Formats: sequence, C-alpha cells, structure tokens
Amino acid sequence: IIMCMISLFTITCLVSLLTLDMFQYKKYSDQDIQKNLKSVSKTLETHLKKEMLNALTQLKIYDSIYAQTPVSRKANQINLLSDSVLEPTTYRDFDFIFWITESGMQTNKWTVKSQNTSPIDVNSRKYYSKIQDKSGWSWKDKGFDLFFLESIYSLNTGKSYAALSLPSIDKNFEQKSEVIAMTTELGAIFDPVLSHGYKFALINADGEVLFHSDK
Repeated sequence: IIMCMISLFTITCLVSLLTLDMFQYKKYSDQDIQKNLKSVSKTLETHLKKEMLNALTQLKIYDSIYAQTPVSRKANQINLLSDSVLEPTTYRDFDFIFWITESGMQTNKWTVKSQNTSPIDVNSRKYYSKIQDKSGWSWKDKGFDLFFLESIYSLNTGKSYAALSLPSIDKNFEQKSEVIAMTTELGAIFDPVLSHGYKFALINADGEVLFHSDK
C-alpha cells in the first residue's frame, strides 16, 4: 500500500492510491511510483476543491434566497434546472438541497428532480451535528468559517451521496433553520479519472475513511 499526504481545507487527509496490477508495479522504480502518486493525488485534490467550492457557493446563494422569503411563501421546489428564478448558477450536479431545524428535522426541500422526497429527521447525521456544535471544518480563505462533508446513504432512497452542509442564515421566527445541506455525487470522488491499476481512499486525521473509489 502506497500513501501520499495531501492537505484538504484545515484538516490533514490521506489519499491512498493502491496499485493492483503487480506486473505494472514492477515496471517502475519506487521514485517513479511516488512521483506518479503525488501527481494523481494533487489532481484529485484540485478537482475536489474546485467542485466543493462551487457546491458550497451554490448553498450560500440558495440560503440567501430562502432567508429573504416570507414564511408564508416558503415551500418545497422541484425541477430547479428549468426554473428561471431558481436555476443553479455555480453548481448543478446535486439532487437535493434542504433546510434543517434545531431539532434536526428537515423542513423545505429543493430538488432538480421532478419529484421530491419526504422530510425526515437527520438529527443523527454528522453533517447536521458538526454544524450545530461548531466542530466542523473551515475554509476561511474562501469565505467558509464552518462547513462539513459526510459520506451517507439516503434514508429515503438508499442512494450513496456526499452530503455538504453550512450554517443557515434563515432567521424566520416561526420555523428557524439552523443548517442548510446538499446531497450530491461529487464527480471528483464518485467518478474520478484514474490510471489503470490505481484506486484511492480519502481518510481524515482520525483514520476514518470518508470516501473510496470502490464506493
């Protein structure tokens, strides 16, 4: 197993790139292998950061729109890609965006799909609790003091997602939202372009595997 270190936001992660083809492995020196690993990990990091920045920016945009919407007009939304007002501008490759109350219950849900899913309690999800207790990650040079990324399986559909979350600025008294979150299949993680014989795992500083190429 060959590993190389990358710096991801304010935490240190490992990208483990595994060569499965031993014949290919023996063709190269250790120096060449390490060089290739560093190159691949840097490419993965660059793509992931760019995609996450676009996704987090889209969350901020939608949260600003939502916060300015009167309580009586807050509602679920569908078919966002064909909505002249709510069409996403910085990131389109998500399935759902939703707001979460202090108790952990989803409220309104917006989706690019033609049909929405039922609101559920996500109190046990880290993308909710890490924002609530302010123990998530920061990306200060991009303007994000607090956010979180979690690998999940949807409680509604069972589908595998990356869940991204931010604190919500919605302060409507009747149904105040604490967190805004997005479920998406980040292309840099779910469909990375890797050379034959390579796999990867994204591991946090605690040794927890966040994502891996075998999904």
